[in-house]
Amino acid sequence: MAFNPSTILYGRWTPNAATLAETKTIINNVLDTVEAHLELGGSRDEILLSRIDLCSTFSPVTNTQQLLLTAHKTTLTPRSKNVLYRSKRGLESVQNKLKRRTVSIYDKSLQSRLKTPTLRIEVSLKRATLKDLCPTLATLDEPLCQTMFNTMVGSWITAIGELPHIPLYDIQGSPKDFDQLCWLVGMAYLDEWGIPQRMTEHERRKMREFKKKYPFEVLTDLLVPRPDADPSELPDESGGS
Repeated sequence: MAFNPSTILYGRWTPNAATLAETKTIINNVLDTVEAHLELGGSRDEILLSRIDLCSTFSPVTNTQQLLLTAHKTTLTPRSKNVLYRSKRGLESVQNKLKRRTVSIYDKSLQSRLKTPTLRIEVSLKRATLKDLCPTLATLDEPLCQTMFNTMVGSWITAIGELPHIPLYDIQGSPKDFDQLCWLVGMAYLDEWGIPQRMTEHERRKMREFKKKYPFEVLTDLLVPRPDADPSELPDESGGS
């Protein structure tokens, strides 16, 4: 039977992850129940760990598709291969699996039906890895969890952090603004093919409002990195369990 502290605390499809402190409280509660019926035959600190799941959640993100594509193109280890999963809704997740561990990055907002675009990175460590890094319950602490997580996904984090910011990502955060951009791109495409369209005064006003919010000289300014832009950074909002 699977033991998932996050599910116990928040439900199956929750975007929330149990902290290490919350996880240890649940473990001790379970052990209290077990000890009421059985003798453990040793210290709780000596209990061997067979699996640990660590995660970090980033929200809001407006360039989820680009982040997933970047992870897919970035090698974690020479012996492993990234597998990209997609559906009609676009890219959904990337997984890198070995016998000793599995690493995944996925669109959490799709899985949990969240209104805010949310990305999650998960690391699942098995006993073969834990016996060297974190063998018992006594060795499990926050700094070690952070070190194990960073070691497993460091290449992805670096690649994502080096992505330049593109105005398109901000526009994607607003369905109304993204629809306006698509309309402008369509108009420009028709004009390029010699089929210019006449804009109504209402459409001109909407375009002026859009241009004031997202300044540009030509539409491609919104679709390529700004020369003076700093690399994008994901806002870290939660830890792992």
